[in-house]
Amino acid sequence: MTRYHTLLIFAFVFTSAAFGGEVENILTKARERLGPEKKLEAVQTLRYEGRVYGPDGEAQDSLVLTFKKPDKQLLVVDSPTLKRSTGVNGFEGFVEIVNKEDKFKSGVIVLDSNRVRRLLANAAENLYFFEGPFHRTGGEITLEGTQQVRGRDCYKIRFSYACGLFYIRYFAKDNYELVSTINGESNQEMIESDSVTVDGIVFPRKVDTYDEEGDLIRSVVFEKILINEPVDDSIFDFPAIPASLKP
Repeated sequence: MTRYHTLLIFAFVFTSAAFGGEVENILTKARERLGPEKKLEAVQTLRYEGRVYGPDGEAQDSLVLTFKKPDKQLLVVDSPTLKRSTGVNGFEGFVEIVNKEDKFKSGVIVLDSNRVRRLLANAAENLYFFEGPFHRTGGEITLEGTQQVRGRDCYKIRFSYACGLFYIRYFAKDNYELVSTINGESNQEMIESDSVTVDGIVFPRKVDTYDEEGDLIRSVVFEKILINEPVDDSIFDFPAIPASLKP
């Protein structure tokens, strides 16, 4: 190997290591804004209760979102006519639909393996506070440079999962505040606001979602956030078929 090639490889390795160290520093500062490290690590379950609002501000469905380490998740969205539950228990995933007006339109959908992996990744995103990819095989967190977002100079960091799911997060360079999150699957932007502290950890009370054109799609307002409440594993299990729907 020539000295030139050796220097190129050394430069690449050195740059990658330095970049990795910078990512670690940024995430450490961002996590400090949320709460003490011991508090973040001690979280075993999370439960959000809230409501979805349309772009016109009109109240729509209620929702309950429950997570349990290492990777369990259940989202229940309820309206006067329909109840939709989406869950994953670490091995299998499902969508249960209950039509309150016509039981014969109710049913259970089995999610394919890729969708299950994406839900598992999403659970990690919520449970590990900016460290989700570190807790999933093949996950990676990389610094992609800097960019001005919503009038602020930000670090651009990519949170990637082996299933193909990824998020781009922008952290303000001056104080490491999370400014914006882009869902790589939908290219929608999420903006968190109106923070509240629960058991020493800072959470957003409101999350606004915008489309690629910058138009507001919906807002979610969390009315209650619970940490480490007892959660039975059975709520994440594949639902039994109701007797009324059996042949």
